[in-house]
Amino acid sequence: MALAPYPIKAFVFSLFLTACGSSPAPSAVPPLASTEAAPTGAPAVPTASAGLSEAPKAPLEPLDLIAADAVGAVRIDLDRLRASPAFAEALKLVDTFPEASTQHAKLNTYSMICGFPLLEAVKEVVIAQSPQGSLIVIKPSVSTEQAMRCLRLSPEARSGSVGSRRGVRLGGSTIVAYRGLLVTGDDEAVERALQPQTANGMRQRLDLGTDTIARGVADEAGPVRGLTADLRATDSALTFDARFTVLRGDLDVRMVKSQTAFLKQGPSPRARELLTSLGIDPNEMKRTAEGFVYDVQGTSRHVRLVVAGSGRTQAGILAAMVLSGIEHQAMKGQTYEARGTLRHIAQSLVTLSEAEGPSQGKFPVSAPSVPGSTEAIRGKAYTSTAANWGHASWKAIGFALHAPQRYAYSFATTPDRKHVVVRARGDLNGDGKLSLFELKVDIDATGVARVGELTEANPEE
Repeated sequence: MALAPYPIKAFVFSLFLTACGSSPAPSAVPPLASTEAAPTGAPAVPTASAGLSEAPKAPLEPLDLIAADAVGAVRIDLDRLRASPAFAEALKLVDTFPEASTQHAKLNTYSMICGFPLLEAVKEVVIAQSPQGSLIVIKPSVSTEQAMRCLRLSPEARSGSVGSRRGVRLGGSTIVAYRGLLVTGDDEAVERALQPQTANGMRQRLDLGTDTIARGVADEAGPVRGLTADLRATDSALTFDARFTVLRGDLDVRMVKSQTAFLKQGPSPRARELLTSLGIDPNEMKRTAEGFVYDVQGTSRHVRLVVAGSGRTQAGILAAMVLSGIEHQAMKGQTYEARGTLRHIAQSLVTLSEAEGPSQGKFPVSAPSVPGSTEAIRGKAYTSTAANWGHASWKAIGFALHAPQRYAYSFATTPDRKHVVVRARGDLNGDGKLSLFELKVDIDATGVARVGELTEANPEE
């Protein structure tokens, strides 16, 4: 069984922040009423006295609840994360983005409502995958009674239970308190976790040592086997290190090279602006990316990324990498327009040739570029009109675009009208350097029109 992916927000913040999305204003938050006081027809949400808090017993640690047959787990020390040099700087960066800043403000509001700072409410999180499903165990910095009462403030909160233990249901999961911990996940996995566990070996495998913020291990995760991954923080560097084996081939090597090549070219325009505003040399991101290690020894892999510098530099470079990645993916998605449109034009040329018959088939004469200048698509979209596609050759193949386009399209026909090259030029990032996509269509000796291979130059420009 593969280790199921869980976004960090789901297991660190969502238990306390679910209320932030659609909760009433603080003055409208209902009091902590008893079950009997629930409005008629509304699902009763139990209070601590109605079964949300556990009977006094010795508290447990999150690793104590992991099943012996778990195939993978991740452990995160939130206290260490908050103490890392990059964390405070990262929070400052978050507030520079309007949407994130709004969520941070809501977080502060609900901290006041709940009576404790939500950003400091979690000490440790363990996420595990076993044959019973996914399990999330949280060690709060407040009592489980306080934590569960805070969860009740969400208008989505409903009563729920796992086995005989009552809890609060938010979304599709029920959260229960158990011996100083909050437990949620797939019901079968939670019910199993609340039973006495045999030695599981995870305590040793997930030992964080002195400077590790997070560690993940997985016996099997998709095509990966024997994974161990660490995130460490010191005053001078943030380090990610992972070792694993793959089942076969070098597909992962080609994929990693493709996915990291753009970072080695330097920050994207927005990322460059961010780094400059922080007083960080934009070339620092490039140097960090160039230091990325993906070592291959047979089927064994070693991944290492070191972000060096002060906390401000660490946070800035990581944010720049994320921004660059987002912009890279956006531009990569836009290249699908060029590839798809060229194939459409090429097929239209083939259809026209076939309609004229194998002995008479010829292509139209060259068609002019639409738009006429690449300046019209420099870092922006261009919306054409019917007049733009009024040339006889565009009309002959019945082609026109009606939606905004990021590329300038044309095709060039040889004098004998047996060969044509369809072209798309673009400048997605507006830096004046053009991308070029070309697709050849030829009529062979038998009179059959055939589409060749698509060629690309600087496709993400």
